[in-house]
Amino acid sequence: MSEQQGKAIQRLEGRIERQETEAERQRGRIAAQDVTIGYLHTWVGLLVGHIRGLGQEPPRAPQPVPSEVRDLLRDIDA
Repeated sequence: MSEQQGKAIQRLEGRIERQETEAERQRGRIAAQDVTIGYLHTWVGLLVGHIRGLGQEPPRAPQPVPSEVRDLLRDIDA
């Protein structure tokens, strides 16, 4: 193997390592977002239930849920 090939391999290995690190960071961020969305979904549901329990209705009707959001809520079991 030539010196040039060795350097090319080292650059590729460095690039792969950086991409793996970035992918791990993104997985952690996505997991945190899933937890946050689940928390907010539950909290909003509790607030709406409380308002209705007082014999009132929330300020306005909920907007239609976009299909991307429905898929996400289904994915996190919300």
